[in-house]
Amino acid sequence: MKKYVTPVVAVAGVLITATSIVIKKKFGYDKDGYNSSGFDKNGYDREGYDENGYNQSGFDKNGYDKEGYDERGYNQSGFDKNGYDREGYDESGYDQSGFDKNGLDEYGCDKTGYDKNGYNKYGFDKYGFDKAGYDQRGNGRDYYTCEYDKILSFMKKAKNQMKQGEFGYASHDIRIGLEIGVKCVIAHSNRDYDLEQTLDKNISYCKYHELFDEDFIEQLYDAKNHCNPLQHDNDEEKTYGQLHFSYKTLERLSEYVFPLTAIIQ
Repeated sequence: MKKYVTPVVAVAGVLITATSIVIKKKFGYDKDGYNSSGFDKNGYDREGYDENGYNQSGFDKNGYDKEGYDERGYNQSGFDKNGYDREGYDESGYDQSGFDKNGLDEYGCDKTGYDKNGYNKYGFDKYGFDKAGYDQRGNGRDYYTCEYDKILSFMKKAKNQMKQGEFGYASHDIRIGLEIGVKCVIAHSNRDYDLEQTLDKNISYCKYHELFDEDFIEQLYDAKNHCNPLQHDNDEEKTYGQLHFSYKTLERLSEYVFPLTAIIQ
């Protein structure tokens, strides 16, 4: 049996089609809101991407923005804009502090600044000596041992002189000990500094470069002043208290020199 489309239905279909054509011609968009190129009024296709392939959030079909980063901020290689991956390491394997997953920097040193053999990136151990046993000035532990022994010798002499009331001699020997000790500390920290300076200038150098804490710097200045030679007849004589203070200062200074000697090895 044949089916016939009634004239009314046929006419309605024609009208709808004609209307769609008129709308599309007039406005450029079909009934679903897309133009002939397949984009809506906002410039996005049926899948939600613009002509450059990005959605309204600014990401492409693979989930990356125009700069190549995903919504969490990582590129296709897995690094963020600062060059670090999701675990916080750069392409060389170091974190922002410069250490790898084993806690070592590019020189193989840990966070204390030393490698597994106890040397820093400059090749010196925690006492400032290289593998050959020399510091940056070229002095070995034997040199500092010799200087340390001199300090002990002057301390011994000064102590006996103080007991005998020979304050002038004690003052002289303590001062020499102070000069030796301060020079040792400076020599070990600076290979170019001219050590042939006055004790006052050498203490000032230590202060500027923070080789000692502030309290001990002031103690060194006071000890130096107590041990200054008498310049005039009306200068006050040294007292036992002043010399005892200076002696204890020299004793403390010797403790800074001791770690540089071969005695601790």
